[in-house]
Amino acid sequence: MLKTAKKIWSNEFFKGGIFYTASSFVIHIMNYLFNFLAGRSLGPKGYAEISALFSYLIIALVPTVVFSTLLVQKISATSQNRVAYTYTLETLFCEKIRRWWFIAILPILFTPLLPILTNLTPLAAWSLFPLIILALLSTFYGSALQGLKLFLAFSLIGVFATFLKLLGALLVTAGIDGLATVLFFLILSSFFLFYLSKTVVTNNLRKKIESAPKKIERRILHIFKSRQFVIIFISTLSLTLLNNIDIVLVKKFFLAEDAGIYSSWSLFAKIILYLLGPLISLSFVFIAGTKSESSQNKTLIYSLVVLLFVGLVSFVFYKNFAIFIITFFFGSKFQAVAPFLARASIFGSFYAALTFLNSFYLAKNSPLALILPVLLPIYIVLFYLIPKKLSAITTLNIFFSAAVFLVYLAAYLITTFKKVTPHPQGVRG
Repeated sequence: MLKTAKKIWSNEFFKGGIFYTASSFVIHIMNYLFNFLAGRSLGPKGYAEISALFSYLIIALVPTVVFSTLLVQKISATSQNRVAYTYTLETLFCEKIRRWWFIAILPILFTPLLPILTNLTPLAAWSLFPLIILALLSTFYGSALQGLKLFLAFSLIGVFATFLKLLGALLVTAGIDGLATVLFFLILSSFFLFYLSKTVVTNNLRKKIESAPKKIERRILHIFKSRQFVIIFISTLSLTLLNNIDIVLVKKFFLAEDAGIYSSWSLFAKIILYLLGPLISLSFVFIAGTKSESSQNKTLIYSLVVLLFVGLVSFVFYKNFAIFIITFFFGSKFQAVAPFLARASIFGSFYAALTFLNSFYLAKNSPLALILPVLLPIYIVLFYLIPKKLSAITTLNIFFSAAVFLVYLAAYLITTFKKVTPHPQGVRG
């Protein structure tokens, strides 16, 4: 028994999965605490600033998310010369920074315009630039940690950086300043995420490097031009926009108080997706790893059943305990969201379902993953046409997410029906 346990623990994938899963759970908990404490201490207006800031940051970093996924895949797949391969990538990465560093300074020229363009306070708007730069730098080294299978280091660094972020909200809750404290610790968290990741990767490479492969740049650029990369990039961009553009637009055009109330509503809606995130990730891996249409379809159906169940439970819970939930997590300042909380469960369920269907088609490398990118401009146009009220934006979210889900579902049923329907035989004259 002991030998078996040691053998299992020595398995790189198993041990890495334990570290990654445990750290992800801790990070999610701390992120939720950060949101709830920030909302309680800053109130709706201050919380709207933080939510909109994160949304702008996430949208700006979409290319790095796709690049990170690609980088992890490429480093992990290079089993025989992984360290040398990563060393060459780092060398190339540093060379590009030294060559094009001045491009990073150009956005500073537009910094005075950011508060006007985003409707953020000057302090929050000016924080965008350092946060984006640090996140861009962190992407490479975080991906390298995963590709090199340094899961323990990756997990510990992630937990520490998230704790620094949470510390800012804790200090504000204790009465130390306000928005400035939260923003300072956000930048501090991003800095240490980059610095510690770079330190671990660089030290690891220096100890093990012997030789480096050549002509790696062209291979990477070739992947960027591939059909699969284009589909993944556009689909990821559209999902990110759908997840964040509502908060950005509400912050820009709604009253500050309403923007904060809406941000809390959005968080309650998307908690459903966050809870089901592991299910979507596992389903993606399974669907991508099997060529059996029957197995893929069963995975899809079972997952949608789970989504339906979670949606129904959340609706009952939100409908009957709205005041308690809001007061417990955000405090009495956010009670204006209570009449709309049941709608959050409906929107969250449809949003999680369309995200899963989009992931299903991405795993199959199907162009049907582009359904959302095609329909998303309709959402933006409708936003400008509706009244700038909470009831109107929540209704729009529900109907649009339901419509996109139904289009995905119709596409699935049509393609499945075509595959199972036998082609009619020609009749000879």
